[in-house]
Amino acid sequence: MGASQALVVLLMSALLAVYVSAMTSLAYAYDSYRAVLGIGIATSVPRIVLYYLLVPSMGGLGAALAFLAGSACGAASSASYALRVGFKTPYRELAATVLTPAAIGAIAILLSLPWFVGAPLIVATSYLAYARTGLLSPSAAGILFRAFVPLPLRRYVRPLVELAARLAFESSH
Repeated sequence: MGASQALVVLLMSALLAVYVSAMTSLAYAYDSYRAVLGIGIATSVPRIVLYYLLVPSMGGLGAALAFLAGSACGAASSASYALRVGFKTPYRELAATVLTPAAIGAIAILLSLPWFVGAPLIVATSYLAYARTGLLSPSAAGILFRAFVPLPLRRYVRPLVELAARLAFESSH
């Protein structure tokens, strides 16, 4: 049970880490290296300090909590930077993007679906939800197809993918 708790905490950390990474990339794009340094320090110092404080008594869960705390501090620093440069974080779209697969994953866990059923279900249902809500455009779907489907397999799966795209996008506009 301890490992699953640590994994849940790390999953929450990963969501924050994505935001931190995006804001760090934005700061790099603006040549704002002090902001990159500040976000990095805000993320790393709490992780390091809490790692030494929590791991001896809590083990892996302590390490995960230290990582989460650093991610939270980095996210706060990132949000501060975003405000300074006038970047408007699309929180509604971000929440929909994260909560859709999380909800489907939670249902898959509650139903005790095996991973080889749950994972494709999460991907397919999220794809459909993103297409229907406009979070995913047909051109972006094409880019994802080319990025994730190996070239030798494309001609075999293209008819299935085109059918899925028609079903997903035709009634969304």
